[in-house]
Amino acid sequence: MTDPVDREWLSPTRAWRLTECAASVSPVVNTAIALTSDAPNAGTVAHRAVQLWIKSDGYRDGDVRGRLSDAINTVLAETGGRPVVGEWTSTRARLLARASQLAERLHQGSRVISEEELRDPRRALLGTPDIVVIGQDGAIVIDLKTPTARDASIPPWIDFQLTIYAHLVQHEYGVLPRRAEVFRLNKGLMPIGVSQSSVAAALDLVEYARQADRSVATPSLETCRYCRRRIDCESHWDAAPAWTSSDCAEGAIERIERAANGVTAILLRSEVGTHWVSGVPTELVTASIGDHLRLVRLQRSKSTVDLVGFKWSRVSALSVLRDA
Repeated sequence: MTDPVDREWLSPTRAWRLTECAASVSPVVNTAIALTSDAPNAGTVAHRAVQLWIKSDGYRDGDVRGRLSDAINTVLAETGGRPVVGEWTSTRARLLARASQLAERLHQGSRVISEEELRDPRRALLGTPDIVVIGQDGAIVIDLKTPTARDASIPPWIDFQLTIYAHLVQHEYGVLPRRAEVFRLNKGLMPIGVSQSSVAAALDLVEYARQADRSVATPSLETCRYCRRRIDCESHWDAAPAWTSSDCAEGAIERIERAANGVTAILLRSEVGTHWVSGVPTELVTASIGDHLRLVRLQRSKSTVDLVGFKWSRVSALSVLRDA
C-alpha cells in the first residue's frame, strides 16, 4: 500500500467513481461555471432538520413527529425565511410522515451519531454518514435520500457508498454495522447487506483503482454526471451522443437569444446536429457566436423530428472552450 502521505483522500462517492473510471481523479483543466445561490435546497434542509432532531433527542420524545416539525422550523428560521429550492412541500410532508419509522430504528441503539466525519488515514478514506446507530447488538448505518425513487432498487453506487461507510464505522467505533439502510422518504427504510467480505472486496477494489492508468477513461452517464473532469474528458464527449438519456450538449454557438426575464437560449451546432439550450442564466453567457460551448447536467426537453432540446437546471454548468 502506498504511503498515506502521498495518497489522495477519497470520499465514498469519489472512491466509487474512481473504481468506475480511473481518469475521474485526474487534474481539471477547464473549470465549469454554474449559477451559485445561497438559497437552501430541500435535501439540505431535510438533512439538517434530522440532525437537530437527533442531537436534541427529539426521536425519544412521545411526539416524535412534532419534535421533527420543530426541528424543521428551526432550520427554516436559520435560512432567514428564504424560499427552499426543490420539491420542498413533498419532502417536508414525507419526512414528517416517516418520523415514527425512523425513530423506531434509532431506538435500537444506546448511542446515535449524526453527521460526524469519520476517517481512515491509512487508506485515505473519509466520509460523513447521515446516521450511525450503535447498540448492544451492533451498529447500523443509515443514509437519508430525499429525491423521489421510482422503484425499490438501490443503485450500485449507493450500495458501494454505504459499504465504505460501514468500513469507516468499524474503523472508528470498532464494530462492523450488521446492517446498512437507505432511508428514502417516498419508500422508507431499504436494507443493504453488509459483511466483512463485502467490505474487504470494496476496499480491495479501491486499492486496485488507485493503481490504474488514469489516462484511460471509461465513461457512462451515472459515472460522469458529477465528475469534476467531465468538461475536459474527450472520451466522455465522444460517448455521450449515443446515450439515450444524455444530459449534456456541446457545439459551436450559432445563435444567442436573450430574454428580458434574465434567461438566454443558445443554439449549438455540432457534428451530430443542432441543439437549443434554453433557460441559461444570462449572467453566465459571456460567449460569442462561433465560440465552442459545453454544458452538463441539463434537462432534456421535448424533441422534434430533427431537433433535440435541452433546458438549464439548478445543477447545470457550462464552460467555454475558446481554443477548441
